[in-house]
Amino acid sequence: MRNRNNDQLVAPATPAVKFATDEAAQTILSGLKTQYDNATTFAAQQVTLADKCQAEIDAWAKEIEARQQEIRDRQAWIEQRELEIRQAQQRTQQGRDVAKGAADTLALLGAPVPPPAGELSHNPDELISRIDAAHNEQDAAERGRS
Repeated sequence: MRNRNNDQLVAPATPAVKFATDEAAQTILSGLKTQYDNATTFAAQQVTLADKCQAEIDAWAKEIEARQQEIRDRQAWIEQRELEIRQAQQRTQQGRDVAKGAADTLALLGAPVPPPAGELSHNPDELISRIDAAHNEQDAAERGRS
């Protein structure tokens, strides 16, 4: 029979076993009482240990979640910066393409075209040959007008 208030076994009102003497009852029951006390103390210690372990697990889980959120935030930041880098690279290439087109047009029209921002060409021979060709065309055009 269980008592629901404290969830422990409750001894029946009349004992199921009759001992011959009170001394025999004390001898037998004292060992059982000690065993019962030890078992309930051990069970209480295990509950305390389990509660302590659960509290530690909960604390670690909370810290892990916070760190995972920080990692997700940093990953999002990195992804945003990588997107900005790709966009800047695309705009850079578009600007270079426009500048090359304008430089080629100016060269065809015979205007001198300095390298952008004073940079040297990666292929100076080609640049010089383009400039020479533009000058030669300009000279030929001027000779044709004279």
